[in-house]
Amino acid sequence: MLGGRQHFLNLAPGKETWRHHRAIGLDYDSSLGSSTEYGFQHGYDPFRPFDDAFVVFPLTAMETALVEDGDFEASWEACEGLLREAAANDAVMTVLWHPRLVGEDFLGYRELYRRLIERALEMDGWVGPPRDLYERLDDPEMGAIEV
Repeated sequence: MLGGRQHFLNLAPGKETWRHHRAIGLDYDSSLGSSTEYGFQHGYDPFRPFDDAFVVFPLTAMETALVEDGDFEASWEACEGLLREAAANDAVMTVLWHPRLVGEDFLGYRELYRRLIERALEMDGWVGPPRDLYERLDDPEMGAIEV
């Protein structure tokens, strides 16, 4: 099973991008979101745009939308607020963190990502890639997540 995310969150109008993804055999997409805004603008749950096995995981936050002017404390407050909202709504929260921003040259971004993951785990959140969650969606052995 494979899924993907369009570079620059570039989606064609309507469901066209998802139709192409599904046609080439992808099982999910995680492009629906914003690089400038964060939050649950597209709901709290993954959804099936074609009422079949193809799933869309809406993006909750990209690191570039969270960090303004290098104010990592304000960014952390935003992250913690998103985590609380996710917990209160039994939501799937997805984040996009570019790997280069976890490197030694971007310590603030790396620390923010580390804190986000640690806090999600402290709150008993599940942390992992969309591929692994996709495999759990309808599996009664894993605690079904119906979409």
